[in-house]
Amino acid sequence: MKNKKITLVLILTVISCLALTLTACDFKTSLSGDSAYDIAVKNGFSGTEAEWLASLKGDTAYDVSAYELAKQFGYEGTVEEWLESLKGDKGDKGETSITDAVNKSILSVVSINAYFTKTTPSYGFWGSSGNDRKEEYGSAGSGVVIKDDKANGVAYIMTNFHVVYDVDSDSEISNEIYVYLYGMELDKYKIKATYIGGSMSYDVAVLKIQSDIYKNSNAKSAEIGKSGIMTVGDNVIAIGNPNADGIAVTQGILSIESEYITMTAADGTSSLNLRVMRVDAAINGGNSGGGLFNDSGELVGIVNAKVVSEQIEGMAYAIPIDFAYAAAQNIMKNCDGVTNTNIKRCMLGISVQVSDSWTVVEADGTVRVKNAVSVVSIESGSVAANKGIQVGDVIVSITFKAETYIVNREYDITNLGLLFSEGDDIQLKVNRDGQEIVKSMTMGTPSVIV
Repeated sequence: MKNKKITLVLILTVISCLALTLTACDFKTSLSGDSAYDIAVKNGFSGTEAEWLASLKGDTAYDVSAYELAKQFGYEGTVEEWLESLKGDKGDKGETSITDAVNKSILSVVSINAYFTKTTPSYGFWGSSGNDRKEEYGSAGSGVVIKDDKANGVAYIMTNFHVVYDVDSDSEISNEIYVYLYGMELDKYKIKATYIGGSMSYDVAVLKIQSDIYKNSNAKSAEIGKSGIMTVGDNVIAIGNPNADGIAVTQGILSIESEYITMTAADGTSSLNLRVMRVDAAINGGNSGGGLFNDSGELVGIVNAKVVSEQIEGMAYAIPIDFAYAAAQNIMKNCDGVTNTNIKRCMLGISVQVSDSWTVVEADGTVRVKNAVSVVSIESGSVAANKGIQVGDVIVSITFKAETYIVNREYDITNLGLLFSEGDDIQLKVNRDGQEIVKSMTMGTPSVIV
């Protein structure tokens, strides 16, 4: 897909401050989420859904209502309670409500305040006057708990790199980062966070907290979804800290499930080419690093940017969770408890591009895009080159740790590659001139991603 270069803003809220201390089945319950038809099947009904619906009307054999039949099978509630129970916890259409999804996800989202110090030298006639001016300031963003050990009050929080980085500050990475849990946005509940690691190139960072405040709270780790199965038109929920006023929720739809955009990195000069999901949910300063959730309350993206223009409305972006979570896992694996703060990524040594693209319509009517992903260049001396991978090979699948991943999109390779470690064995299946070939290889020394 052709890259799009547009003017974006990294959605932070700047906090002016004087000191670093300022904050910125059974019929009885029907709790399984199954529809009434699903429950009937589990209890022995063998017909179609249409046949089951017809059976609810009763016949000459029974001549009773479905409610009366339910009572015969042990249901004890009123007819109104029985009708409500048919909906299950996913509603009468088999879907969770937005409120349900928010209640499931909001306790995993946190507010983040990052503080910085900038020293400006002062010069006189004879050079430095020794009266350097120190400016203290901060920024506010959001984050999502992606892993925790509640018993010990430990949590790992994924956010955007630009939330905790300022190129003009003395340290660049903030060394005064505080986290606030939902509903506990008071100074006495702020939790000091430690920067574990991150990547400016990927705009992903991971923080770590350990506190009795977290231990004794209702906060929890998010349920990680799959951005790769999202389709255009799916409901999305953005939860973050807009305007540094505390956690808030907005709703929209997925406008484009995958596109590449060019934007300026956190250092203000470098150019990033990021794959993102486009949404029309309202996104404002402070939403950076916050969660994008589906209507089941699963985390499917990390909000990171929006378009600001008088001619454009409702164009905001999130890093797909399939990529962001893989990057966060890499950070936790390679940076936690050590001095290294960079992603380490093992490379196959190939460049790929989409050589063909089409749509498929699934049985339920869902339209999906599929790609043929071909090798366009191979790095000399790389593991792929040493194992005979050739330009023009179409990558079919990658087998890693006894699981096979089908390559349907260009980004599948990048996402999976973040999980490789030195010494890992993988099998690359390719289609070469109509013949499928499997090449086994062992990953070499990782590269550092800044």
